[in-house]
Amino acid sequence: MNSHLGGEEQALFGLKTNAFYDSTVLHLELDGKSISANSRRYEVLEPSTATVLARSVDGRTPYVNATEEKKTVILEGSKRGVLTNQIYEGAMVLDPLASEFVQ
Repeated sequence: MNSHLGGEEQALFGLKTNAFYDSTVLHLELDGKSISANSRRYEVLEPSTATVLARSVDGRTPYVNATEEKKTVILEGSKRGVLTNQIYEGAMVLDPLASEFVQ
């Protein structure tokens, strides 16, 4: 385990997760079939209170940067970050492996 997913994100998505894991090859079984995938990072999610996941929930939109480099996200107008309380004007820069909810 290399990074922690904050409790605020868990509560907003209604999912239970603890961390991201590093791996060279991911092995799993799905519907009785063995599956292998080359993946540098993965996380295990378990539904807790969620029934349906949507891109935008209660006017909040999640953005996740799952890469190792900064990413710029273009936004329409002015948005506020739910996790950081930062105001974004037209764009938001996400650090590597970072996330934010905007509304």
